[in-house]
Amino acid sequence: VRELVNDPTTLTEASVALASPNGDELKNEVVLKSELPIFDMEVVNQLRDMVGDETLISVFEDFEREAEEQIQNAKTAYPDDVRTIQRELHTLKGNSGTIGLARIHKFTEIIEVPSKIGDLKHFLEGMVVLEKEFADFREQYKGLL
Repeated sequence: VRELVNDPTTLTEASVALASPNGDELKNEVVLKSELPIFDMEVVNQLRDMVGDETLISVFEDFEREAEEQIQNAKTAYPDDVRTIQRELHTLKGNSGTIGLARIHKFTEIIEVPSKIGDLKHFLEGMVVLEKEFADFREQYKGLL
């Protein structure tokens, strides 16, 4: 863990540490300290230029409501309904990428890809980190504009 913290990693590399057999809760924090920003400002600024600040805040508010539901639906579906998990995570991944939420997008992808083949071995650990990422987004998006 210390090596990962001292040597900044990408979210993908950190997720490998999370999935390791010797994993512990500290490795979840490694993911959160990734070099990947919460917001992809290039995407956010393009959206802002196209729709304006007021509409962009509305887009983030809509995402907040929908993502909360998608996360809850995925958790409720575990472990019996892999199709629902995959569908909810796929939608969350796409929506977050479209509006420039880089960390939510990448970490959702890390959880979603194994779910496509029914691999939910690290689903619960991944959801804990995804919920932390979502909480970070909620705390910061209104101050972004």
